[in-house]
Amino acid sequence: MTREIGVSLSGDLFEWTTAAVAEGRAESVSALAAESLELLQARAHLEWIVADLRTDVTVDEASEEKLRELTAAADRAQRRPRSKGE
Repeated sequence: MTREIGVSLSGDLFEWTTAAVAEGRAESVSALAAESLELLQARAHLEWIVADLRTDVTVDEASEEKLRELTAAADRAQRRPRSKGE
């Protein structure tokens, strides 16, 4: 089920979202806002999983470094513009 809400955006964010729609990178401002919130929700879920794993598992320094690398890669991927249909 979807619900309709109103969202206020700063001028910069509004310009960026409307440009994304005009350039075909997003179907609509609403779709872009929904996708953004879904990404934030997924990130919060992953952060919860990592925190939970850290309480259950003893991690050596090499594993900790690999986890930092993977987290950084996920952050970069999250900021990467997605092509339509991706």
